Amino acid sequence: MPKPSLDTIRLRMQRVQHDSQQLNRDIHAFYALKPYDIVHKFNLGYNKPTLPSIDPARGVHVYQILTRHQIPTTIAILVGEVMEGMRSSLDYVAWQLALAVSNTPPPTTAFPIFSTQALYNRDYLRFIGGIDPAIHPVFESVQPYHAGNGAAKHPLWVLHRLANDYKHKAPHVVGSLPQGVGFERPPGVDFGVTMTVGPFED
Repeated sequence: MPKPSLDTIRLRMQRVQHDSQQLNRDIHAFYALKPYDIVHKFNLGYNKPTLPSIDPARGVHVYQILTRHQIPTTIAILVGEVMEGMRSSLDYVAWQLALAVSNTPPPTTAFPIFSTQALYNRDYLRFIGGIDPAIHPVFESVQPYHAGNGAAKHPLWVLHRLANDYKHKAPHVVGSLPQGVGFERPPGVDFGVTMTVGPFED
C-alpha cells in the first residue's frame, strides 16, 4: 500500500506561490504606467436617464476615468493559473488521502465543493468514495452550502467556479473598483451617482 505523501501537494503550492509572486510583480509594473486618468468636466445640458433627479439646465460636474493602457493579457492568464493551481492543490489532498486506502483510487477522486446540500448529498461519494469514511465529515464541514444565502460568495465556491471558468477562457480582470464616494453638498445642490462595474473603457 503506498504511503500518502505531502511532497506533491507542497510542490503544487510552491508553484502557486511562484505564480502569485510573478502576478504581483506584473500588477505593480502595470500600475507604474499610470494607466488611468481622472478627468473633470462641467456639462451644461448633460442628460442621462440614470440620473433622473438632476436638472441638466443647471449644469453637471462629470468625473470620468480615461484608459491610457489596457490590462495586459498576461495578467489575466496568471490570475487563471493561480486559481487553477489552488483548486488542483485541494484535489491533490483528496488523491493522497485515497492512496492511503487503495493503490488505485477511483479516477473521479477530487475535493468536493458544492453550493447546495442536496447536490453534495447526491454526489459527494463520487469524489471521496475512495477515502476513509472517517475523514468524510472534514470535507462536509467546509462546504460552501453552510453559508446559506451567502454560498455564492464563499471563498471555496468562488475559487471552484473561477477555476472551472479558466478551463475555457481567460478570467475577466477589472482594473479597479471604487469602495465609496464622499462629498460635502452645499444646500440646494442636486447630487446623483451612476456606476457601471466592469473594465475601464472611458
